[in-house]
Amino acid sequence: MNSNQDFDWVTALSSCSARKVFETLVMQVSEDVKIRNALRQEGERYKFDIVREGDRVTVFIDGNAVSNQATFRLDNGRLLIEDKGGTLLHTATLTLNDEGECRLKIKGKEYELWQVRRVALESLFFGN
Repeated sequence: MNSNQDFDWVTALSSCSARKVFETLVMQVSEDVKIRNALRQEGERYKFDIVREGDRVTVFIDGNAVSNQATFRLDNGRLLIEDKGGTLLHTATLTLNDEGECRLKIKGKEYELWQVRRVALESLFFGN
């Protein structure tokens, strides 16, 4: 727990805005796609790509009769994670935890950005 009485929670909470977190997430997901593409084995006939349309970012696999995707969408201060068919898989909201850290909350559990990216992209990147 952050016991620092001088902790500036107002500024910390302001920095924990949905827009700022979403923009950071987009940059990190883009880097995840680059890393995953670099890990493909020689001769594999698929690739991963990312497309952004406003407040929606879709990561997809394409090639060799394989097609799947995961979408991150900013909606009224929440981050929605959807599958290829648009089915809502997770809803994440923002919180400032007791340590003063900005976190995403899914079903009452706190997650760091890398954990949310893993939840959304793991099966897409590495299969079941």
